[in-house]
Amino acid sequence: MSSSKIINSTCILDTSADWKTWFFVVKKMAEAAMIWHLVDPSIDPAPSYPSAPIYPKPRDVKAEAIHFTELDADEQRIYLNLQASYKAELARYKETQVPLSQIQDFIFSTVTRRNFVFIQGCSTPYHMLRELQKRFAPTNRARELELLELYRALQKPPTAKNIENWLWNWERVYSEAAAFGLPEVTKCRPQRDFLQAIASIDPDFAGNRSLHLEDAILFKEPYDSLFDLIEQFRNCMRLRQATLSKVASN
Repeated sequence: MSSSKIINSTCILDTSADWKTWFFVVKKMAEAAMIWHLVDPSIDPAPSYPSAPIYPKPRDVKAEAIHFTELDADEQRIYLNLQASYKAELARYKETQVPLSQIQDFIFSTVTRRNFVFIQGCSTPYHMLRELQKRFAPTNRARELELLELYRALQKPPTAKNIENWLWNWERVYSEAAAFGLPEVTKCRPQRDFLQAIASIDPDFAGNRSLHLEDAILFKEPYDSLFDLIEQFRNCMRLRQATLSKVASN
C-alpha cells in the first residue's frame, strides 16, 4: 500500500475532532513541498498563484514572422533564448503546480462527502483550507474546554484491560494541553494527578513515587517528568505481568 493511501485511510476530516490531526498532515505536506506560503489559510489577502508560462512564437521576436526560418541569425538566437527561458519558467511552475495539485487531491480524498458543500465553490487549496478552517477549527476557548475535559477524564483509573490505552492517552492529552498552555498541566500538577489516579491500581508504586516527588519539590531538586513516571509505571506493569505469566506456567 502506498503512503498516500495509508494517509487517506487513516486521516479523514469529518468533524471538528478530526481537524487538528488532519490540518497537521496538510501543513507538513505543503512545508515539505515548500509551498505552505501558498496554502496557509491564516494569510490575508489570498496569496498569488504563479501562472503557466506562454510558449514563445517567432512573432514575439519579429512581428510579421510565422515560422522560425523567417528569422535572421540574430533573431533566431533571441528566439532560442526565449525558448530556454520558457523551459526554465515551466520547470519552476511545475515545481509549484504539482504539489498544489497533490494537496488539492488530498483534500478532496480525505474530506467526507457530506462536507463537500463547504469547498465546492473553491478553486484553490488555499480557499478550501480557509473554508474548512471556518467550519472545523475550534476556537481557543472551545479547545481549552475540550482539553480540560479530556484531562479530567484521565484522572479516573481505567479497567485492567485498558491500562495501556489509558497511559497512551495520558501522554497524548498532556502533550496537547502543555502545548496549548493549559494551567492544569503546569509545574508538578500532572505528576501528582497521575500518581493519584494510579493509586488504586498500584498503591505501592504510587506511594513510593509520590514520596520521591514531594521530597524533590521540598528540597528543590530535579524530579521525574510525567513521561518518566508513565514509562516507569508501564515497565512495572509489564514486569508484573511477566512474573504472573511465569508463575502460572509452572
